[in-house]
Amino acid sequence: MPLSQSPRVALGRYDLYRRTPSVELQNGKIKFLPGQWAKEFESTDAAFPPGSRLEYRIQKGDMYFAGDHSQALGRTLWVIEPDGSRRLLASGFILYLDLTVAARNLQKLGVPFRAVTFYEGPNGEQVETELSISPSRLRIPMAFVLGSSNLWLGAVAGLFIHRVSYLIAIGMIAFLVLAIATVRSASSIRAALLKIISSLPIYGAGYAVAVVLVRFLASDLAGG
Repeated sequence: MPLSQSPRVALGRYDLYRRTPSVELQNGKIKFLPGQWAKEFESTDAAFPPGSRLEYRIQKGDMYFAGDHSQALGRTLWVIEPDGSRRLLASGFILYLDLTVAARNLQKLGVPFRAVTFYEGPNGEQVETELSISPSRLRIPMAFVLGSSNLWLGAVAGLFIHRVSYLIAIGMIAFLVLAIATVRSASSIRAALLKIISSLPIYGAGYAVAVVLVRFLASDLAGG
């Protein structure tokens, strides 16, 4: 679709408070439009020559200790022209985009979209990590599957496994898989270890509650 005929496209899902941002492409320009009640932002526009792309950038900083890069400090939306020059469209800590929705809607117009996190290295350089964007909003994110594994795995184990040693072993293996995934996706080993240690009690408690609850319901139904 030619840019001169491009409609407005949303960069997020419907929001009850009308804060969903959008962009409008027309006559070789792109215009950022905040949600109707998003008073923190102003409408801005910039040139958008053929071959340009949109880039969503999340700046990270240290929260717990030096080098963990787990604190979001700011969010910006940029136009990246073919020659590499950048033009800022929007900036703000609460500039939330739904990456899947934004990528899908922009793809329909032939507009490339990229999302990255970055932090300042020891010498002032920017260290970037590109964010993976799910191709479908119906796809269940792997992080959600792993993060909730204590509940659904505890329910399945409580229903079919009766030996306590086996139940403990299954829970430990599941948490080990989650720990490995956490280490691989974390910005540093120390940040991953902190996250793993802090989530262990919650994971174990959720797993135990799921096992006990399913056992209780199964016995109650069997008795009835």
